[in-house]
Amino acid sequence: MFTLKFDGLALEAAEQNGTPISPIEFEKKGIWQTISNDMSRQLIGDGSGRIAQANGAGVATQTLVVDSPNYASLKKFFKAKRIIDIYTAGGVKEVDSVEIESVDSDTQLTLKNAVSWSNDSWVYNEDVYTGSEGCGLGEMMGLGGIISDEDPPLPNAAAGLQQLLVAAYPEWRAHIFDNGGVGRDLVEDLITEMIDDVEDYAQVDVMLTTKGIRRVWLSLLTSFKTLPNTKVMWGGWSGLPFYYDGREIPLVTDKYIPDGHIEAITNDSLIMHVLNPKIVTWEKGDAGNILQKVAQKNEFQAEGHIFSNLATDLRKAFGSLRDINEP
Repeated sequence: MFTLKFDGLALEAAEQNGTPISPIEFEKKGIWQTISNDMSRQLIGDGSGRIAQANGAGVATQTLVVDSPNYASLKKFFKAKRIIDIYTAGGVKEVDSVEIESVDSDTQLTLKNAVSWSNDSWVYNEDVYTGSEGCGLGEMMGLGGIISDEDPPLPNAAAGLQQLLVAAYPEWRAHIFDNGGVGRDLVEDLITEMIDDVEDYAQVDVMLTTKGIRRVWLSLLTSFKTLPNTKVMWGGWSGLPFYYDGREIPLVTDKYIPDGHIEAITNDSLIMHVLNPKIVTWEKGDAGNILQKVAQKNEFQAEGHIFSNLATDLRKAFGSLRDINEP
C-alpha cells in the first residue's frame, strides 16, 4: 500500500494557472519511480521482506551497522527519510518506525532517533513484516524464494499456506551450485554444468547476473574471439550471449541480483499473479474520486494498493550458480 498526499492550495493554483501535466499525474509518475525500484527488489527477494541484519547490538544509539550474506554494499536498499522497522529472528519487534537520517557507507546508517536492537536482528521497510501469508500482507514472493533448495522463510514458511517442505520433497529444490561460500573465478564450464541440470526439466530462457559478472563474461567472450559485441534480447532487456547447444541464452544484468550469482530462469515455469491488470488498485472516495479530503486540513490524499505474487509450478526449472568472484 502507498499514499500520495497533495496540498489543497497547490492543487487550486495548478488548476487555475494550467499545467502541462496535472499535479496528480505528476505525483503518480514520481512515485512510480520509487515503486518500480522497490518492486524490482521484491522480485529478486525471498518473499520475507528482510533487507539486512544488524551487525552487532545497539543500545540507545543512532548508529546502525548492517550486513547481508548476499551484498557487500547495501546502499541500493536504503536512503535518507526511508522508515524502517527492526525485528528479532523470532519475530519480536524491537524498533518501530524509525527514520533513516543518512546513509553513511555501504554498511552504516544514521537513524533520526536513538533506539535499541539485538545483534543479527532483521531490518525491514516500515510495516512490511508479517508472520503469516495473506492477501495484502507483506511482500511478494521473489526469485530468491523460488530459486532455492531450502524451506522458504516467513511469511512463506512451511507452517504457512504453501506447506512446501523443500527439505522433505526434493522435487521442490532448485539446482544450486555453490562453493561453500568460497569465491571462485568464473569459467564457462560452471555455467554449462548448471544449464545441463536445469535442462533435464526445462529449457533455460535467460540468466540474470550482476554487472560485475557481466563484465567478466564479456572479457571471456573477447578472449574466446566469439563476437563479443553480439547483443541478444529477453523481453525488453538486452544481454550478452551464452552459447549452449547451438542457441544463444541472454545473460542479463539486474541491480538486485546477489553478489556472485548467476540465476537461470525458465519463462514457462515463472508465473506472475496480479489481481488488477493495471497493477494498481486505487481506493476511491466520494463520487468515485481517488482523491479524498484529509479531515480538518486543506489537504487531499490518494491511496493505492498492489496485489501481486510470483510463483512457479516447477522449482527444478531454475538454477543458481553462486560464489563467483566479483571484479
